[in-house]
Amino acid sequence: GTATTLRLTKPWWGSQSVVCGDSAFASVACAERLLENGLRFIGVVKSATRRFPMETLGAVTMPVRGGWRSLLSIARGDERPKFAADVWVDRDRRYFIRSCGDDREGEEILRKR
Repeated sequence: GTATTLRLTKPWWGSQSVVCGDSAFASVACAERLLENGLRFIGVVKSATRRFPMETLGAVTMPVRGGWRSLLSIARGDERPKFAADVWVDRDRRYFIRSCGDDREGEEILRKR
């Protein structure tokens, strides 16, 4: 996943563009390598869990559907996080790795089903 992602995104290196990846491409290693090459990343983590805090996020109590929690990775001396590991709950939990965005509360959107 990481090598393929790097090869496909090379024309945009240094642009600070956001690359979105499904579970075939999403990993901590991929997010790190893209950031090293000037790209941001967000992707769904399912099986590439090396260095991803799946166990920690899996143990977090999520009281309501639509709830979310994040773990932030901040380097010493930095003010902003480099990476975030997120869990979000709809019917099931979904896990994400990202090197972009922030953790501010967004506007609630309600839909009739």
